[in-house]
Amino acid sequence: MSRPSLFAGALAVGAAAASGQATAQDAGGVVHTARISSSMEANDNYSLSEDSPGDSFIWTNTLTLGMSSITPVDSFSGTVAGDLRFAELPAGADSGTDLDNGTVNLDYARQVSDNSLSLNFSANDADVEFLDPLRSFNDDGSFDDTRGTGRRTLMRGGVALTLNGDGPVRFAFSANASETNFYDTTDEGLVDREFQEVSAMIGADVTDTAEIYLEGSAYNRKRGNGNDSDSATLRLGAKADVSPVTVLDANIGYQRVNVDDEDGTSETNEGVVAGLTLTRALPNGTIYTRIDSSYYEGGQEASMLVGREFELPAGSFAGEIGATVTDASDANPVFNLAYNTGTPTSQFRVVLNQSVAVNDDLNDRLNLNLTTSYTHLVNPTSSFTLSALAGRRQDLQTEFEDESLTRFTLTAQYDQTITRDWAVSTGVRHRTRLEDSAGDSHSNAVFLTLTRSFGAQR
Repeated sequence: MSRPSLFAGALAVGAAAASGQATAQDAGGVVHTARISSSMEANDNYSLSEDSPGDSFIWTNTLTLGMSSITPVDSFSGTVAGDLRFAELPAGADSGTDLDNGTVNLDYARQVSDNSLSLNFSANDADVEFLDPLRSFNDDGSFDDTRGTGRRTLMRGGVALTLNGDGPVRFAFSANASETNFYDTTDEGLVDREFQEVSAMIGADVTDTAEIYLEGSAYNRKRGNGNDSDSATLRLGAKADVSPVTVLDANIGYQRVNVDDEDGTSETNEGVVAGLTLTRALPNGTIYTRIDSSYYEGGQEASMLVGREFELPAGSFAGEIGATVTDASDANPVFNLAYNTGTPTSQFRVVLNQSVAVNDDLNDRLNLNLTTSYTHLVNPTSSFTLSALAGRRQDLQTEFEDESLTRFTLTAQYDQTITRDWAVSTGVRHRTRLEDSAGDSHSNAVFLTLTRSFGAQR
């Protein structure tokens, strides 16, 4: 199957941006940037295989071009990037030089009084063999663990609009869409995906301390294995200050979820849905309780969460913890915790969350992920960073209880600023993959990266 080339697309967008720079520069506040990064890596198991195929050497040269513009009412930023990669791989694997990892990112925001508009778009085309699945997590907390050969194309876009946001009558709208496609892959478990979602809300003040709102949302999800679904929800809610420090938000509505599975069977889950949130302001931060009942592709689900947010002398904490119960699985703990703190010479950050979602086979899955890092400033021009990235997915239905997968990456990195434009980074990286239904795998790498940055403002 043929595939589109986003690397060529990235260069085309970059050329289009360059042709429009004169007009943008006339408005003032335009910044153009360029970054060249050359990274060399020696790896003893680059594909994270159960049995390492041998040592490899990968040399990646990345060119990134960017443009940003800021005015009193709007802002724009855009980047295009691509890799020129040389890979000396073990016997049996393709070695050579390739153009890869074409990437485009565009963001626009406009704010006039209490009216706002934001637009974003991103696209990426990458060789599956060199993907790092733990570089980021999906919205539901899962990670792809994409391995094998072939290519993956990812596109994502969104729009958000707010009108009269602080007024007695207000309107909000948002829409998001994403598409993931795989080409010429060897892993049959890689599934193409499409997702579109829209939501709208109309709110109106009833008194100085109370408001009502009508909220509607819908989504459509398609998968390459034939498991598709769509949903529509309408909720009517009210929000009121029940005391000077306590706010109550309650809503009730109706939801309909249609599911078509790969066997050609159709099922509809529908019924009344409701939500309740009680928020109380404290001398330092807030505390809240949230209860919600809704429908999803597996049936009905209910959740209860308790949250707390507060500031620290040198940092902050925001977290919530509770449980989710679904028709397809028992109660499971869910949480979302974020903590950061710092001193003039150090910074520590940790984010830990767990959620229940549906996998490509329409089965309940528990997703756990962790992101943490500690950076110490050695002197004004150098720093040392320790970081960990971990993810775990566990299928919750009884017939899939032995199909959990755990991934984590540990990195120790030293960064040195040589001049205003030049910087160098070096370090070591360890990766591990633990799978209940298969063997474990590990890899170790040593890397060195030299970076040159350019910038011009008009």
